Amino acid sequence: MPRFTVDTKLYGWDMPEQALKREKNTFLLLSLLNAALSIACGVISTGVTRHNWVGFAATAALIALMMAVIAAARFRAAKPMLDKRAFESIHNMMRWSAQCHMALMAVAFAAGVVSCFRAFSGILDLAILLGFALSFAYSFLFLRRYDRIPTCSVQAPE
Repeated sequence: MPRFTVDTKLYGWDMPEQALKREKNTFLLLSLLNAALSIACGVISTGVTRHNWVGFAATAALIALMMAVIAAARFRAAKPMLDKRAFESIHNMMRWSAQCHMALMAVAFAAGVVSCFRAFSGILDLAILLGFALSFAYSFLFLRRYDRIPTCSVQAPE
């Protein structure tokens, strides 16, 4: 039978308070701008956005992006030091949401390129592909920037 172990450590992000606050605001802004870009790409009706595979992948990517927005909001609201469960929840959500969004946007972009070869309907198709590439780049920047924030653990005061 497994024993209950108490983890008395606190986990957090090892940055000066002002720099961490700036980073938190940057992540929230970056994820909201990415969401606005993705929604704008979905609203524009072109041959690319009407393609089934593009629609499926872009919609799934939007769900992953909404998770990134929630993760950034949770990160912004988080205290500098948290218990292990709360810290890992935010940490994993920040990383996985961006990774899933990038993978799904890559699929949407590839499907969009195929759609352009099948039935190119004009310059808006290329604008949508550029929007998909920018959305991918925003998530890549989100992930790279988050990975650069050092984490730490300290023994909780008793």
